[in-house]
Amino acid sequence: MVTLAKLAKSQDRDGGMSSAVGRFVSGTSPRHEAIRLIFERRPEAALDLLRAARVDIGEQVSVTEVSNTLTPTLPDLRSDAILRVEDESGTTTAMVIVEVQLAPDEDKWFTWPYYQARARVRYRVPCVILVVAPKRATAKWARRDVELGASSVFRAVVVGPAELTLDLASRAPELSFLCALANGNRHPELVYEAIKALERMPPLEASVYLDQIFKPLSRATVRIVMERYMRDTELPHYESKYMRELADRWLKEGREEGREEGREEGREEGREEGREEGREEGRAEGLRSAIRGVLDARGITITEQHVNRLDACCDTAVLDDWLRRAAVVTTADEVFVTSGDAP
Repeated sequence: MVTLAKLAKSQDRDGGMSSAVGRFVSGTSPRHEAIRLIFERRPEAALDLLRAARVDIGEQVSVTEVSNTLTPTLPDLRSDAILRVEDESGTTTAMVIVEVQLAPDEDKWFTWPYYQARARVRYRVPCVILVVAPKRATAKWARRDVELGASSVFRAVVVGPAELTLDLASRAPELSFLCALANGNRHPELVYEAIKALERMPPLEASVYLDQIFKPLSRATVRIVMERYMRDTELPHYESKYMRELADRWLKEGREEGREEGREEGREEGREEGREEGREEGRAEGLRSAIRGVLDARGITITEQHVNRLDACCDTAVLDDWLRRAAVVTTADEVFVTSGDAP
């Protein structure tokens, strides 16, 4: 399985940026870092997300990432990404501060307004706090208004599952990853579309994204996605090492699941047979007891041979016949006869 640390080593060899992974190693989760990497690799993804949230920041031609630390003297106050939006003349028209939020954090009600104010002071342009929250509950939490005092209110622009749709996913592989991460279990087609899109990315990067997509998926969703993936002739099934390993693992698990289902069916059949045998034996014992009771009530004596024959019989049809005979015959010998006995 490809990890972010392995990706960092590969980027170092290729002359790429590895500081992001260093930050991951120092504390952030793999999922957080995978999302953050989107804005390092493709800063313009922020504009796609803002449009999805119906935020218009005007005309622009380029987006670049700048230092993610607004206050060098307070290194702990560091956002996930700070993006500069410029027009065709190279003039900065807006700043976008990206925050990846995987769970509620009450400290953000204080740091987010600070980021916005600090960026406005430093760059002298409008500033948007863009919160990327793949979980519905976290997105709902992040949408609240924050009272700053008097009539001042802070409000972040939040992109959650409601905005991460199939239409957005079609715009870029990185966005397809976000959409599948947020809505994969509810909409398996987003996972499938992400697989197709990520196949076009470098294998190591694609593997990082795919790993995060598949981790939270239910077994039912994985089955739906993998069955479609395996039968789609348009996909380069085995060019992606990650998908090849995933497909092999899925097939192995499927075979093991089939064997386990077969074993369980066998166990269930055995239990059912045992229950049926128990019910049959209980009925036979009831008939034997009834025969003894009828004969005793009628004063008909049975010998040890009769007792042994009665106890040895488990055929309820035969016992039914003996019970009927016990009610009308005059001797025990007339009771314990079967169709195969000599007259």
